Amino acid sequence: MSNVMANIKILLPNLNIQNKIVNLLNTFEHISRNINVGLPAEINLREKQYTYYLNKIFNILNKN
Repeated sequence: MSNVMANIKILLPNLNIQNKIVNLLNTFEHISRNINVGLPAEINLREKQYTYYLNKIFNILNKN
C-alpha cells in the first residue's frame, strides 16, 4: 500500500502561478468579506435615508 502511494505523481504549477492563484484567492476573500460587512451597513444607511426623506415628504404634505 505505501509503495502505491509513493508512486503517485502530483502535478503542481510553478511557484509563479501558485502565487498568482494565492493573490486571486486573497482578492476574492477580501471582496467577500467586504460584501458581508459593508453591504448590510450600506442597506442600513439607505433605510435611514429612505425614512428621513419619507418623513420630509409627509411633513411637507401635512403642512398644505
